[in-house]
Amino acid sequence: MRARARIGFADVVAALMVTNGPHPDKSVPPLCPFGALDLRLVLDGTGVGQIALGRFKYVAQPVALDILALSTNDAQGDFYEPVGRVNVVLPQHQLEPGNIFAKTYGENEPLREPLLRSGLLRDTGGRIQEWVAEIEVWELTLEFYAQCEAANRTTFARLRERQYIAA
Repeated sequence: MRARARIGFADVVAALMVTNGPHPDKSVPPLCPFGALDLRLVLDGTGVGQIALGRFKYVAQPVALDILALSTNDAQGDFYEPVGRVNVVLPQHQLEPGNIFAKTYGENEPLREPLLRSGLLRDTGGRIQEWVAEIEVWELTLEFYAQCEAANRTTFARLRERQYIAA
């Protein structure tokens, strides 16, 4: 089955600006986490993780991707907690819309393969040497947009209704 999405990168950015911008529109629900990932082999039995969208202040690279992992606590039950930020901002470098600079070194090294296997992100093969690390260029896939839209139907419907994005 092929992923189908009515939204794209510009729509995700618009949603982030409207819900997480300096003057958020309270009538538009914020984007909720989406994208089930199998992270069990990576995070010591943590189970399933999700991707959450956030916003960087840099206009040219506004999308921040965080990983939330499902954890269990006897007192609280099941809950999601942040375990890593997928991407970094490199304002000195240009980036095509729909791409991110992926942080795949250090604590993110074990997240690389599960993220790429998820089908939500694709390694473009682009690399940038920065600091002491090589930064990878990844693309947000059609599956990424399809899952984002499916998990946030109300948000995108309200954005269309209020004409923040095209109908």
